[in-house]
Amino acid sequence: MANRVGYTDEGALVKSLVVQTELAVSKMRLFQPPLSPVRTTLLAAFVAAEATYDGYPAGGFTATAFAGPVVAAAGGASIFNAENVAAYGPVGAPPVTNLIAGFWLETAAGDMWSYVVFDAPLPMEKIGDGFPLALELTDGFSG
Repeated sequence: MANRVGYTDEGALVKSLVVQTELAVSKMRLFQPPLSPVRTTLLAAFVAAEATYDGYPAGGFTATAFAGPVVAAAGGASIFNAENVAAYGPVGAPPVTNLIAGFWLETAAGDMWSYVVFDAPLPMEKIGDGFPLALELTDGFSG
């Protein structure tokens, strides 16, 4: 017999508050191909593949402002980070360019939390290249 674990909406909100607190002052760090992470990929592999393009902040983007939680339409609860924008910066001599395959979320303590792989790598090769980094984390199910 399989057991089923569920959260009420109230329980999911409480759990999301714990996650929101844990992710205060977390980092969103970009990684380059050929890294194609799976659940067993170690943090060291992400760090070795971290972005190096001109304008990328050392250690990634700070994701300090997670808002929420709110009850998700399908159940559970979601928190959202304030949007950061990855943008190609001033060109060095010679310029450093990258393709970006995705990003990982790291706690303030430096622990791996989760990762996102983009459908296709995004170029960071010239002034004007960029993309928003907005993250919604949903956890728990009503039910």
